[in-house]
Amino acid sequence: MKLMQARRLLAIGVLAVSTAACSGGVSSASLGEICGVTALAGGPGSAVGVKNPALLHECPSGPHEVSHRFTLVASSGQAYTPYTYDNSDRWTASLPAGTYRAVNIVGCGTSVAEGPYVVAAGKILRGVVVWWGCDYS
Repeated sequence: MKLMQARRLLAIGVLAVSTAACSGGVSSASLGEICGVTALAGGPGSAVGVKNPALLHECPSGPHEVSHRFTLVASSGQAYTPYTYDNSDRWTASLPAGTYRAVNIVGCGTSVAEGPYVVAAGKILRGVVVWWGCDYS
């Protein structure tokens, strides 16, 4: 009986390690979420230019696609692509806990970075505005 239990525990351990390897080694418990909107003009630190400020208080859901407006880069240098919703105005990403910047922003070139944004494990950071087009006023 103890041999059967030992084999079962070993099988569960192997399955857990395999699952972690397939998911890049990041457990869902260490992930956080960041979400917001993209906006033209206004500039960092302002909600001016956001089409619907109410969207700053909720994360999008539903059909999505990979963003082509910007990339999120961790302080470690690892890059992550957010998902966009509603014609790319709303976006979200599930990320390992850490500090991130938005880079490669459409119309701004690769030298512009916005942030830092701190993502905490198990938490949601809402209302992040990523400004594109570099038309800050």
